Amino acid sequence: MENKLKITDYAMKYLVNILMGAVYSDKKLEGAELVKVDQILSEIFEGEIPEEIKRIVKEFDPKNFDPKFNVEMLLALESETFKDKANKRKILEFIASIHDADDVLAIEENEYLCKIAEYLGLSEEDYKDLKLEIISIEELKPFIKKMATPPPIPEEAKKKKIKTKV
Repeated sequence: MENKLKITDYAMKYLVNILMGAVYSDKKLEGAELVKVDQILSEIFEGEIPEEIKRIVKEFDPKNFDPKFNVEMLLALESETFKDKANKRKILEFIASIHDADDVLAIEENEYLCKIAEYLGLSEEDYKDLKLEIISIEELKPFIKKMATPPPIPEEAKKKKIKTKV
């Protein structure tokens, strides 16, 4: 199987498993995410997805999936390809696009992306634009207070004694 990433046939199954792990990372199977996986695989194979790859997608079992093992195997089998951070990041970009496909980003999906990045040996700086930024209520309080405070009454309105709605 010739593919755009120049990954061997044997190693490709680990990449497919990682992509399928992204589909199930929020514990739900969404059709839009499966369509995105097909699009990604079509791009990688520059057209027709080989039958063996279709079989791996169809038979993927999220209950028996070990993301760390799959990343480790992919890196071990394709050490030359993944010496380059850009190729590692490409995997995260694929994962992020799968998560975006259903227009809902669950915290579990973000956690999956971060775990895969960790297993790939990437720093947060390498992929911060792909992850969800979680903000605490404490961090939001100054903004909420500012939004809840009505604007001041203009001086001109005070002089004319015009009633303003607040």
